[in-house]
This record gives sequence, C-alpha cells and structure tokens, in this order.
Amino acid sequence: MRQSVPRLLSCINPAVDSKRDIWAAYGLGAVMLGAGLTMLRAGGGWVPAGAVVLSSAVYGTVMRIGPGALPGSLGLAVGSLVAAAGMNWPLAVAILIVTGSIRAIVRLALAEARRAGWEEARLEYEKRLHEVQYANQALASETEIDPLTGLLNRRGLERRIQLAGQRRAALILLDVDHFKRYNDTHGHPAGDILLRRLARIIRDAVRAGDTAFRAGGEEFGVFLPATDLETAAAVAERIRHAVASEPFPGRQTQPGGRVTVSIGVATGSAADPGLYEAADKALYEAKNRGRNAVVVSHHGGGR
Repeated sequence: MRQSVPRLLSCINPAVDSKRDIWAAYGLGAVMLGAGLTMLRAGGGWVPAGAVVLSSAVYGTVMRIGPGALPGSLGLAVGSLVAAAGMNWPLAVAILIVTGSIRAIVRLALAEARRAGWEEARLEYEKRLHEVQYANQALASETEIDPLTGLLNRRGLERRIQLAGQRRAALILLDVDHFKRYNDTHGHPAGDILLRRLARIIRDAVRAGDTAFRAGGEEFGVFLPATDLETAAAVAERIRHAVASEPFPGRQTQPGGRVTVSIGVATGSAADPGLYEAADKALYEAKNRGRNAVVVSHHGGGR
C-alpha cells in the first residue's frame, strides 16, 4: 500500500519523482483537509474560507511544479463540500470560482513561460544551426578558392562544370609565356604580384556568368557556359590583348619587352571530360606557334 500511492501519484503527475515530492504532496493535501474541517467547525466563516482559498492557490501552483496532485485535489474537493455543508452556498461557489481562477491563471502563466522557453530554445537552435551551416559553406568556399589570386581553383571549376550538366560550354586555358624566366630574374614575390595582376585582368575581361579560375602555377582559365566557339575565341583574344598591353613591372626583361600569354580554346558538352584536354592541346599548339597567340580546337564540332 505504501508503494502503491507513490506509483499512483507518479502516474497522475509524472513530475512527482522523489520521496520529498511525495511527502510534500501528502502535506499539502493535509493542509487543505484541515482548512476544510476548520471551516466546518466555524460554521463556514470567512477566515477558514480564506484558508481554503489560500491552500487551493498553493496547491494550484505547486501541482504544476511537481507534488500535490492527488491529495491536493481531494483537499480542494472536501473543502468546497464542507463550505456547502455549512449552508454557506455563496461561499462554496466563491471558493470554487476563486480557486479555479487562480489555478487557471497560474497554469496559463506557467504554460506561457514554458512556451517562451521553448521558443527561446528553438531560436537558439536555429541560430547555432545557421552558424554551423555558414561555417560549412565558408569552409567549402575556402577549399575552392585559390589563396594567391582569389579566383576559383580546379576544385571550384569542377563544381561549376557539374552545375552546367550536359549543356554546351566553352573552355579557355592560358599560360604565361616565359614565366620561369620572369621568376628567376625578379624573384618569386614579383612573380606572385604578376599572377595577381593577371587574375584581375582575366576577371575584368570575361562576361557576367563566366567563371575565371587558376588551374595551377602560371596556368589560368575561363569556363563559359552556353557559349559557342566564335564567342569564346573573341573573349580569349580580348584577354590576350589586355595582358600584352599591361605595364607589368620588369616586363622589359621578357622577350619583346612585355608579358604575354598563350591561349587555347575548345567547346563541347560541359560534362565531356575531353573538353579540358582539347583546350590544353590547343594551348600548347599556341606555344608551338611562337606564343602570344590564341588557338581554337574543333573538339565537339566547334559550333
């Protein structure tokens, strides 16, 4: 029997999970029963009625927190019946109304606090999730960006090609002519400055929607979705001319007194693995023709 009552209390109110809560529930019920009996002896006076109301209010509060479910309910019911038995019907009705109102107000307040807590927790969760997603995106972006020039690297290019799917596209590959000579003459820091300026020239020369990238070393490129060979060749020629006209520091030591690039152009399906190879072959053909030239490949029909 001693174990069945705590189990019953736990079923009625799961928050009752300790011996302290159970004994508090017993005590609260006893307080209410005592208040009701006191009112019976007093003939339903206002002082014992106030005790019942106060005890009921305490019950309504504590019940939401944990203890008091079963004994508290019994005490409230008996107290109200005692007031009625004392022939003080208005008082009995008042007890029920006041205690019910207090309990309703307390429950609403606690429910609102609980909702506010859940809302705060939800907002905090969404904030943390957004931070994690942003960090993941930033990390993914960093792995696709060439740190020297700020252009995409080969990994970034491959993702752009995947997004293009089977659509027709053009690819431009270019290489700085005699770059090793420039590096050996002026040093690697000067070579890095040249590559950064070259990246800016390429970025300024391409169209909106085209993707400039650094393939590695002194080799760069441009991916042009939905572009035919003639248009891609025009973009390549614009890049070649802009580079040859740029007053790079130390250009006087290069052949012809200027920095130049050789360029290969190819078109085909963006998903075709042979597109990059075709542009690369055209690039080396431009090198063989004397450099500072644009050579187009007819890979994929050249349309």
